[in-house]
Amino acid sequence: MKIIHTADWHLGKILNGKQLLEDQEYVLNQFVKHMEIEQPDVIATAGDLYDTSYPSKETMGLLENIIAHLNINLQIPIIIISGNHDGKERLNYGSSWFEYNHLYIRTNLENINKPIEMNNVRFFTLPFATVSEVQNFLKTRKLIRINKH
Repeated sequence: MKIIHTADWHLGKILNGKQLLEDQEYVLNQFVKHMEIEQPDVIATAGDLYDTSYPSKETMGLLENIIAHLNINLQIPIIIISGNHDGKERLNYGSSWFEYNHLYIRTNLENINKPIEMNNVRFFTLPFATVSEVQNFLKTRKLIRINKH
């Protein structure tokens, strides 16, 4: 199985007052060309697709276009998890029906024990979560015991 792993796109980044979106679009189009040649079985993207929790409309449009081309036109399954820069709600929007096209977006801890299976390979996802989110998740499932003195 050919797996392409990528992360930290930071789309929408502004550096020294300069918007980098045009440069990022160029780089992502080069990535798409390489994926056309490589023809991977899956692309795993491990967080920080956006540079901010509230990306601009143009930034969201760029991500949507690139992911759509990879997933729909090239028919490459994609697994995406959220990073600390991604807004979970924005990134997760539509994820329940995207899975029908083998686009898996995981932004919460509830799915960590539900692998995504492809070609007899199971992918377990662990999106970014704060310490308090992890503690709350584990405590509500009685997976950890918190000592109270």
